[in-house]
Amino acid sequence: MNFLRDVFEDKEDQEYIHHKFVKYGRGGHEGPVAVIKKTRDVIKINASADYANILGAILLKSSDCDVAAKGNIIAPPDLSDKLTASGIEVIKTRKKKKTTIHAIKYTGHA
Repeated sequence: MNFLRDVFEDKEDQEYIHHKFVKYGRGGHEGPVAVIKKTRDVIKINASADYANILGAILLKSSDCDVAAKGNIIAPPDLSDKLTASGIEVIKTRKKKKTTIHAIKYTGHA
């Protein structure tokens, strides 16, 4: 979802919109980052969380390809059970202040 559209449609009470605005509050923050490397048979994408929605949409439209993903999911609750039930391997879970950091790995077919 586009967070600005939700703000203008009076749906700004959603938690993810709050996180978008906190990110750009006081202090120094780098903008969204994406690095794409293509070799003969593999495309590697390293991207910040700002690109999660668009990358997910691209993968869903790519109906016939193998996908391997790894990274961290940072969330207030522990999502280990839900991630495992979705077929995502949780490599490591650690708590930091009020959040849980899940190191994940996924290999499958889109």
